[in-house]
Amino acid sequence: MNLKQKFLAKLPKHTQLALWMVVFPLALMVFSFWEYTQFSHTPFAPFLSANDAQKNQPRIQELQGVLTRIQDDRYATIQVDGKRYGNPLASQMLRAEIARLQGVREEGPADDVAVSSVVLPAALTAMLVSGAAAVMGWLGLLAVELAAHRARRSRDDLMRVFAAWRARLPFYLGSVLVLQVVAIGALAVVRAYVAYADKHASRADMKLHLLLLGLALVFMWSGLLTLWRLRGTLKVLEADPGTILGRTVTPQEAPALWHYVSEMARRAGAAVPVNIVVGIAESFYVTAHDMVVQPAGQRLSGETMYLPLTYLTMLRRDEIDAIVLHELGHFAGDDTRYSLGFAPLYRGMVRSLAEVEAGSDNPWGSMPAISFTAYLLQRFDHAVKYWSRIREFAADQASARVVGPEVTARALVHVTALDTAVNEVMAEVARRPDEAGHDLVEMLSQALQVHGLQPPDFAQEVSTAHPSDTHPPTLERLQALGQPLSTPLLQAALAPVDGTGLVWARSLFLDSQALQSTLLADFKASAREHNEERRQQLTALASESDKSVEIHEKHGWLTIGLCGFFSLACAVVGVTVMRSEWPWMLVTLATAAALAAWAGVTWRRSKTSLVMELTPSVLRVHGVQEELSWGDVSDYNIMTHHHAITIRFALAPSAPALTRLHSNHFRVSCDKRHLVVKLNGARGMKNDAFFELLHSYLTGWHAREQLRAM
Repeated sequence: MNLKQKFLAKLPKHTQLALWMVVFPLALMVFSFWEYTQFSHTPFAPFLSANDAQKNQPRIQELQGVLTRIQDDRYATIQVDGKRYGNPLASQMLRAEIARLQGVREEGPADDVAVSSVVLPAALTAMLVSGAAAVMGWLGLLAVELAAHRARRSRDDLMRVFAAWRARLPFYLGSVLVLQVVAIGALAVVRAYVAYADKHASRADMKLHLLLLGLALVFMWSGLLTLWRLRGTLKVLEADPGTILGRTVTPQEAPALWHYVSEMARRAGAAVPVNIVVGIAESFYVTAHDMVVQPAGQRLSGETMYLPLTYLTMLRRDEIDAIVLHELGHFAGDDTRYSLGFAPLYRGMVRSLAEVEAGSDNPWGSMPAISFTAYLLQRFDHAVKYWSRIREFAADQASARVVGPEVTARALVHVTALDTAVNEVMAEVARRPDEAGHDLVEMLSQALQVHGLQPPDFAQEVSTAHPSDTHPPTLERLQALGQPLSTPLLQAALAPVDGTGLVWARSLFLDSQALQSTLLADFKASAREHNEERRQQLTALASESDKSVEIHEKHGWLTIGLCGFFSLACAVVGVTVMRSEWPWMLVTLATAAALAAWAGVTWRRSKTSLVMELTPSVLRVHGVQEELSWGDVSDYNIMTHHHAITIRFALAPSAPALTRLHSNHFRVSCDKRHLVVKLNGARGMKNDAFFELLHSYLTGWHAREQLRAM
């Protein structure tokens, strides 16, 4: 990450947005106004005769003296008619006044009138255009705030205003970027013409002009490139189907299940789902998007309900009713039309932002478009999640109206507690599918008998919750149900479950045991495939660091040569030139000695250049007695300054205490929990290659550890 990217990353998002959309064009307007005022004064009078010029000779000499004094000083100013003018305009005005007093006129493009005829229109254009860009930026921010506020009034308003913004965003961003590019281009014309016209400009002035022109061209190019990339990216995406690992069950295969779901839909006032999928890998949910059921590859359309056999067999009957009613409540709340109509628009906007960010090599020109689009998504994201949270509360109420708030609250707590137990069992099956049993219900029952259900950490859930989370924290849902978390509620939810619920769940299917075996076999096959892919990835990572590599610091021959040369030069100057002034001679000789000492230290350091040795299992640092296993390194960060590299290793609590044998020529330092290594580049490789090598050894060690655990 370079300096400008670090600077931009440290700024808050809102600050970045205000900077690029309002402050930056305002700064352009102020600079344009300054340019305009600098060249709006063009003193020019009728030419005088030669006799009149002779009379003005004292004044001419005075002005020539002032001109000689200020023409090479870029910061010099003069005052004319109560106004102050700086270089290069001040020097031009003095030369023009001298020419007027002499009765002659300077020829060429340096003439004030000629300069003003080009500079003034360009500066005025830049001033007006940048002011318009600032106004458009401010109006855009205000319009987004108003739209986000309106989106909270209803979901229909959310869909309408978001669709309107998606349609107008390319035109709006294009207009702002064009205005900013035109303003910068006009200022570039001003600077270019001044640089060309000012024949007396110093070399420093010319460098400044060239730098400003270069920055303007970079910004213009990046802005135009962003416009090109933005063109056509804001499209409504076709919804890609989701994936479910499970099996569809038809009314013929599970008549009791379909009768049960139909009855729950009638009681919830919702439509009966078109499809029912039974699985074991996820919890309860409903969706209206197209889905593909794996491993069969069957594509489903319309409303789909997913029922997990793992939870069905572990919950009480009334708790299952409460959860199924909650999920069907989403269909009753017209969530289907909302999600199908809004989701493609929202995903298209997110994809557009990702494409513009990914294609932006220069953030300075593309930042207005990126910052504004991200801000737009953020403001609407709060509205999106706001309505999602409202719908979760509404679905809870739909459940509570049928089975009662006490049952709904108990079901919430019970299913949350079951998550940990079910996930642990499924994770163990996924890790070693060939060693797992064949009766999933039995495995879950044994796990609950051994460990029991642990109370969920609802306080931690609240502390990590974010205002934009889709689901409200469970404590908030319990409060909305009028059933705050209490000891009796926890005890009722976590109490052991009798076998009646399991018997009822099995009665929903014609052959529940065969279905369970099929689902478990599918899950194991999927786990084997995933494990094989993961094993190949880990093997590839481990193979990148299967040899030992010594890291040597680069030779400091350039430093040695420069220090030696300047040391000798200082010594010669001190002995020859400064010998009559002994204080200055001592200073010069001391400087020569210091340079010589530094050259000697660098030469001595280059003779012992070994810094560290990277091996597949350990990290050896020259100057530290102990070897560090890569597992002892909990983290590390790298800082670079010019050619110098500083690596700071953070050590795990289990790491051994380090003993420093020597500083390895100021390369190594350590304390209880950190090891710091400094070097002026790795010999034989660029910095990026060295950083990748170091990372590959750390990830390679962890990859080998994961392979051993598989």
